[in-house]
Amino acid sequence: MSAPVTPQEHVSSPQITEGWKIEPDPTEAVKIFKQDILQKSSDVQYTSQIILGKINWPLQDEDGDSDVSLEDACRITGYLRTFIENASSNLLGELLQFWVGWNVLPRYLDVEVVEGTFPKSSTCFHLLKLPRHYKEYSVFERDLLAAIESVDTGFGLV
Repeated sequence: MSAPVTPQEHVSSPQITEGWKIEPDPTEAVKIFKQDILQKSSDVQYTSQIILGKINWPLQDEDGDSDVSLEDACRITGYLRTFIENASSNLLGELLQFWVGWNVLPRYLDVEVVEGTFPKSSTCFHLLKLPRHYKEYSVFERDLLAAIESVDTGFGLV
């Protein structure tokens, strides 16, 4: 077994750092990282099957303490399924950006049907919160599109 690498050896080791440029400005490093990730993710073609396969759909509340009825949850998740099945690859990428904070597909996506006015997301938890009040798909679609379009200006809030 070889001896541990000292900090001096690690920094000066050509086989480890060869070809790497050390960026002294952390904000510039983050900017470069984001550009690289976003460029790679923009080449991805999303399909409804890929997105639908990652979703953890809400389950019926066994305790019965939910404010949302099973009927409401089924209607709203059905609207979301329809939206995803009819969306283009670009729109699915924008939906992901609203849902998780960027358009890189995580291991899972959670959905919650809630009391509320507009669709919201908790990006850190990969959680899309959909209000239960929608009775027509067209109104649901309009509000979800408005929420998706707000990503650049409102951190996912309408």
